[in-house]
Amino acid sequence: MRTRHSAALLAVVLAAACTGPSPAPESDTATGSAPVTWLDAPTPTPGPVAQSPTQVRPCGASDLPATATYARTGGVSQSDSDVIELRNAGASACTPDADARLEYTDEGGQVRALPTDRTGPPTRTPATIAPGETATLPVIISHACDAAPLSYQGIVLIEAGTRIPVPGLRLTGTCPTVHLGAWQPPQRPDPIPAHLAYGGVQALVDAPVSVRAGAVLDYTVTLTNLGSASLSFEPCPVYQESLYKVSVSYRLNCPSGGLAAGGSVRFAMRIPVPDYAPAGRYLLDWTIVEAGGTSATGSAPIDVVPPA
Repeated sequence: MRTRHSAALLAVVLAAACTGPSPAPESDTATGSAPVTWLDAPTPTPGPVAQSPTQVRPCGASDLPATATYARTGGVSQSDSDVIELRNAGASACTPDADARLEYTDEGGQVRALPTDRTGPPTRTPATIAPGETATLPVIISHACDAAPLSYQGIVLIEAGTRIPVPGLRLTGTCPTVHLGAWQPPQRPDPIPAHLAYGGVQALVDAPVSVRAGAVLDYTVTLTNLGSASLSFEPCPVYQESLYKVSVSYRLNCPSGGLAAGGSVRFAMRIPVPDYAPAGRYLLDWTIVEAGGTSATGSAPIDVVPPA
């Protein structure tokens, strides 16, 4: 089961918990010295590179697995989000039906249609899956209704007239209607284009083992130039960090002098942890975002514990 999904149906950008100007950089030397101080500079990320759509035949019963899987993807503060994962079990590429439906089993053991609606426009890129590849369907339930909590379990996906159970998936909220997104294409890791300025930079995330919900997580990122030529920090790049339901973008506090071949610079980082984050292990992700794609990328597991 994957820990990351790029299907950002309900992307949320939260403001950083700390405000005010950042002090001047403390160091621009290699790992082991004091890190360059964090800069309070929220910045939009460069736009993604457009993809070319690919459409093939619809998936049929012979292409569908006996069961589907699911993965938790967070959501916004008043909702929970999952994705249903559908693997192509056939012998050739196919595209899932856009009109997928869901069923559930009620407390009396009766199978019923799950009340759903569609959210947002359909994806621009058809979710074509080659044999063995997986498409994902976002499923969102809200806690924003003034009603008693309800739960849907025994979830079954109806695709191409075939009933496909999703074992373990349980949807709990206060709103009766579940929101379905559009099928998303396979989450293939994008190769780093050679023309990216930071394509030859390695990012190492060094973070505490745990953090309390509602706190600010302070950590460091070490950037190492693996190339044979020095790298200029002009312009200073934008980075994106994410943890649980928080995804924020800032500009680095770049030191003068750039980054020599084989050299490293350690940067102080911070990200707010929502006070509603349930206890559990999450992945802290960090990456430089350029107009042509993402380059230096790192991550670290973080255990979120209840507030004091």
